[in-house]
Amino acid sequence: GKYLSTPAGQAPEHTQTANAIGSLLNYLPAWAWALAGLALLWGLARRSRGAAILGLWAGLALLAANPQWLNLPGEGTLGSFTVLIAAYIPAAALIGAAAGWLLGLPPWAERPALRRGLTAGFAALILAAGLWGAGKRAVEAYPHVYALFTRPDRRAAAWIDRRLPQNARFLVN
Repeated sequence: GKYLSTPAGQAPEHTQTANAIGSLLNYLPAWAWALAGLALLWGLARRSRGAAILGLWAGLALLAANPQWLNLPGEGTLGSFTVLIAAYIPAAALIGAAAGWLLGLPPWAERPALRRGLTAGFAALILAAGLWGAGKRAVEAYPHVYALFTRPDRRAAAWIDRRLPQNARFLVN
């Protein structure tokens, strides 16, 4: 309630700092932002209802996280990080739709063999990009820092199983 009743621009400084967008490249690479933007523009030019809905949804989600842009209260209710960390969802849908539009354009539709080859090539490209990205993301994981269940937790769970009755209850921080 406090977030929603605080007038725009009067949110505490720590809320404003925490909600700062920062570099968009922390969320998606530049090429993905560019392709998603081009795909959205192409979809709007094609009068694609799906592209329009995705663009509107993404825009409204970003605006919901930053209502102060329109001088509305509620800054901090929904964080920019929360919205932008999920930017891959509309970006992937838009880029995938654009690929579908590209593969569906004439004269390719009249040449099934060429269309199958392009589709297979595009699928191979997507698979290669996914494997490349997975490799990049794998080195960014720090299980020793962010793991939720570690070896000491496993030992504690085994101790609990051996020593406490099945109906015992306890709190975990």
